Amino acid sequence: MEVNSFFLLGLLGLIIMIGFLGNILFSRTRIPESLFLITIGLIIGPVLNLIDSEQLVETSSFVATIALIVILLESGMSLDIRKLLKNFSHATVFTLLVFMLSTLLVTLFLHLLMHWHLSHSLILGVISGGTTTITVMTLVSQCSVSEDTKTLLFLESMINDITIISVVVILIQIMKFSTIETAKVANLILGSVSIAFISGFLIGMLWISILFRYLEKHPLNYVATLGIVLMLYGLVESIGANGAIAALIFSLTVGNFRNVMMKLKIKTKLVTEHSLETLKKIKSIQLGITFFVKTFFFVFLGLIFSFKNLSQEILLIVLGMIFILLIARFFSAEALSFWDKKYRKDTFLITTMLPRGLTATVVAFLPREAGIEIPGLIEIVLLILFISTVIAIIGAAIHERKFPLTTKSK
Repeated sequence: MEVNSFFLLGLLGLIIMIGFLGNILFSRTRIPESLFLITIGLIIGPVLNLIDSEQLVETSSFVATIALIVILLESGMSLDIRKLLKNFSHATVFTLLVFMLSTLLVTLFLHLLMHWHLSHSLILGVISGGTTTITVMTLVSQCSVSEDTKTLLFLESMINDITIISVVVILIQIMKFSTIETAKVANLILGSVSIAFISGFLIGMLWISILFRYLEKHPLNYVATLGIVLMLYGLVESIGANGAIAALIFSLTVGNFRNVMMKLKIKTKLVTEHSLETLKKIKSIQLGITFFVKTFFFVFLGLIFSFKNLSQEILLIVLGMIFILLIARFFSAEALSFWDKKYRKDTFLITTMLPRGLTATVVAFLPREAGIEIPGLIEIVLLILFISTVIAIIGAAIHERKFPLTTKSK
């Protein structure tokens, strides 16, 4: 169907406003704007065919890479390393337990019962293994839960972003070898990861020096930061290392530069009130950029969704995976509450707080970008996003009926 440029501009503005209004309604309705945005993409793409979805599929890898870099930049800059270390034991053990149990059970389900290839089963198991920060924090912030539970769920989602991206990138790198020699693969992966880590840290430290020495008051310092991380990702990928890990380490270094300097016992005049204010402004601008990218990425997902690929098998896979994810969280939550009784009251909420989101959908494009075709992967991940979000909303509502907000102060 032919559409003119004025229609597309109007549609562009409409999408931005829907994303903005959805963000406002998020806190009141507890329905994430991602559901609205994907629905809009479905309507203007596969349903009404206003935009040719076939052509968009060819750009999916590039779009997903940009979204991935923006996610990594925000995740790293917003993560307080001190807070992570302070609550490290409970959050990390719980996160790893849920992640490993979910990944293992989903992999076995897909490989043994659905007869998927083992590597494909493992990739989908990893992708589905973690929650999304934005939805979790918005729902939990309005629930009568302890600060310990809020911190636990927040850190789980933050750690998941890092874990899912890193593990999938490493798995894809392993799958590129036609014959796998354990020692050779291990050396290459460790070399790739170490190069990415060192590159991200060194470029991060260099950029801190330049940013707060020469560009502290420049109005476009965020744009320059984004440009640096884009170049870093491209450079590291071009030499065969992990661009995603390099981008993450870079953003962690810049976002926590004060703590980094103190930890390394580096005396510097860079740590001033002005530099901290500059960092706050950069993070504030990052929120707007992330919103913009996230809005269009979710609409993009709806646009390229293929109803032709939906089948009884895919629906069965999705329902089976959702059941498995709930079981994995239930046993992990029970183990956590047995370890520490303070989480007992919130076990049901912790179990149902399993919404998947932007990280899972972005990472779902990485296999295709690497030349690995997994039929129905995007459709499966999108359906899991929908269903898991609905379950989280219902779970939060049920929890509030049992423990209303008025009990919070008691």
